[in-house]
Amino acid sequence: MVSPEPRSYPMPRRRVSWDDRPVSACPPKSRKGVSVWGVWYEGALHFGTGARIATNLARSSEISVNLESGDECVILEGRAEQAHDPGSLGPVLEHHQAKYHWKMEPAPGEFWIVRPRVAFGWLCDGSGLDGGALYSQNRWTFEA
Repeated sequence: MVSPEPRSYPMPRRRVSWDDRPVSACPPKSRKGVSVWGVWYEGALHFGTGARIATNLARSSEISVNLESGDECVILEGRAEQAHDPGSLGPVLEHHQAKYHWKMEPAPGEFWIVRPRVAFGWLCDGSGLDGGALYSQNRWTFEA
């Protein structure tokens, strides 16, 4: 697993990492989110997507991305940048292959990078035994 380092990304618990679960990406003014497969690498979320999402992101690069877990939730807000040169994605694609067990060979423009501007996170007990009480709620901001 590739986990953010505590100094660069103070997530609620270090074992929560972007390459544990699919994430959803939803540009502003969009009415739905979609699942994408992403990996966390060098302080940013990297993910591949199809033409429809790429068209939406080209129109507005503002994005909100979240883990699918409601128990260990992390939400990023920032801008998605298109990775124009697939050749520069070597380590990212290696992490992607290790996580998802298939070799991705993206064409130019099929991979995106989200560097967070702000992040929100919380932990709770999904079993319901905590009576719905949240264990922690956090907000982090990042320098541009």
